[in-house]
Amino acid sequence: MMERKIITMLCLNRSLKESEIISIKSFNKKYQIHLYSYFPLNLNIEGVKLINANLVLNISRSQKFTNLDELKRKFVLTYLYNIGGTYIDPDFILINDLPKDGELFIRNQFGKISTRIIRSVKGSPVIESLLKDQNELEIIKKHGLELQNYNKYYFIYPDYVNEYFTDKFSIDPILRSSTICMWSDLWNKSYLDHTLFLFIEKNDLKLSGYITITEPFKTGYPIVECVKSILPLLDEIVVIYGRDEEESRKQLTELDPKIKTIITNKWVQKWHYSSMTEHMHLGLMSCTGDFIFKIDSDYIFNTEDPEMVDKYRGELKKRLYRDHVTFFPKCNYMANGYFCYIEKNIYAVNKYLLDKDGLKYKIAVDKYVNKLMIDGKYNEGVIDDTDLAVFNYDCTTMNWDQFIEKQRGWFSAYYKFAGSLKHFDLTIQMVNDDQILYKYVVERLLRRVEWGIKKGVLFKRGIEFNPVYIRNVIKDLGDDKYGKNYFGFGDIMKLLK
Repeated sequence: MMERKIITMLCLNRSLKESEIISIKSFNKKYQIHLYSYFPLNLNIEGVKLINANLVLNISRSQKFTNLDELKRKFVLTYLYNIGGTYIDPDFILINDLPKDGELFIRNQFGKISTRIIRSVKGSPVIESLLKDQNELEIIKKHGLELQNYNKYYFIYPDYVNEYFTDKFSIDPILRSSTICMWSDLWNKSYLDHTLFLFIEKNDLKLSGYITITEPFKTGYPIVECVKSILPLLDEIVVIYGRDEEESRKQLTELDPKIKTIITNKWVQKWHYSSMTEHMHLGLMSCTGDFIFKIDSDYIFNTEDPEMVDKYRGELKKRLYRDHVTFFPKCNYMANGYFCYIEKNIYAVNKYLLDKDGLKYKIAVDKYVNKLMIDGKYNEGVIDDTDLAVFNYDCTTMNWDQFIEKQRGWFSAYYKFAGSLKHFDLTIQMVNDDQILYKYVVERLLRRVEWGIKKGVLFKRGIEFNPVYIRNVIKDLGDDKYGKNYFGFGDIMKLLK
């Protein structure tokens, strides 16, 4: 369950008026409130914690501040420092970038949002123009923005965020916007003593992931290494056992209590392609996080460094109110220390936004693969940061029998589903011949390697480039494993010298 957002408030007055108490109460049912004050306040509202603002801002108790502008400046500077903002003058706060941990705005004693708002970041031509030229109406017109009057306060913003300012007591609509920065409403003197300054700390995301497997130890998948790699990142891990395997399940559940296993035993040995579809859909529907990763049991995430975990979460946090599905790059392991970089491959489903927008989603077959299907118009986000590429080991740790069984099982299942393998230039007779099937698969891999060389996405980094969770497994690969030399397929190994 996600923690409540924290709202930080600063009261500049010696006491709270009834209207200000009403404003505070409009938040405390849903949010945890930290109320800072320079003066003792007689306030007893559930969910509100009173804090001495002098201590937070390192102001000496003997030092008397009669200039409320100075107090206000210190408060703003303190929080802007934490979110990467720059204070310019009493009338203007410039945010270097969209706040990482929250958003700063002001609400007056009537519960109205009293700020000027602009969609921009540091370096924007709009902000630069406003700094140089006070003729705001011309600047607004020039940049295609709208000027609207709400309760005698002017707001400048693109027309599509008009909907965010319809409820004077609710901050939820503002939190849905990931594109607006804010500066003060000229610190209106008439409201100086009655203003509550708010800083919103967004609650942490809940990240989930699901894996569908069938007897992973028996079939040669690095399931333990996979799950260990996602433990630092995910808050919930759902493992769907289509066919149970007591030993692997025991090892997984002993790793961490946040790992949940669901056993169906409906994925039979000679399976139908719909079995994979149904189990993937079950995994997706069993997750409760804001974002849900679809994870294969041969994926390894690069999460040994806590900074990488923060980077993953930070990228998704930016997209919580924007992208219904986010794609990450993938890094395919090749023999001899080579890797192949693939853009836009592994995805995380934004369950929070899909549910909010009333969009239905499921796993279904599209052409010849299982895909995420979303009904209606939706937004895709693509992360191109190579540091966040997920490593894919495919058949690397499989022996000959496991490799052949995997290939034959997949093609046979699809044959039962589609009634033909024409799409793959295969027949079921070819699939049932070990050597023909092996040659077909490795020749496809050969063409992929040649493509990677041509596109410049094949590169050599060596053993240490592998995430720590699987590094020793790769070091100890024997000649009996597919990932060592593709069972002696020389044409590929010549390219991977």
